[in-house]
Amino acid sequence: MLDIREYGRFNGVYIFFKKDLPARTCVQAAKLPFGARVEIGAIACVLNSGKL
Repeated sequence: MLDIREYGRFNGVYIFFKKDLPARTCVQAAKLPFGARVEIGAIACVLNSGKL
């Protein structure tokens, strides 16, 4: 995130998750690639027949 003051806007999207909120971190950076204002990492898990 280029400006930590935008954290409220960033955190606001979590209202769309009703349960099992995803883990998250927030770090301010001086510059991001390709002119991006925020970089978001994600880890996904797909359940198959109840097994990981």
